[in-house]
Amino acid sequence: MRTGRYRPRFPPALVLVNNAGFQHVAPVEEFPEEVWQRMLQVMLQVVQTVMLAPAAIQRLIEPEEVASLAAYLCSEEASAVTGAVWTIDLGWTAR
Repeated sequence: MRTGRYRPRFPPALVLVNNAGFQHVAPVEEFPEEVWQRMLQVMLQVVQTVMLAPAAIQRLIEPEEVASLAAYLCSEEASAVTGAVWTIDLGWTAR
């Protein structure tokens, strides 16, 4: 398997955080402007527009609010937590 050569440099991924977005891989001098603009639109503008409009609390979630839960879930204190769904959405799903 080709990925075997990367094992010494990169440890296995132990944490996965899902987020809106996509990527396009190209050298910077060949990166299409329209792809860059679309990436910004999806990752920044669309998320804010879609999430904020119907939210019970009219503000965006701060990165630290998500990071603190992620840090907890990666800690020994959460070693018994498996298969749980944690919702950090300012009441969006409770509407």
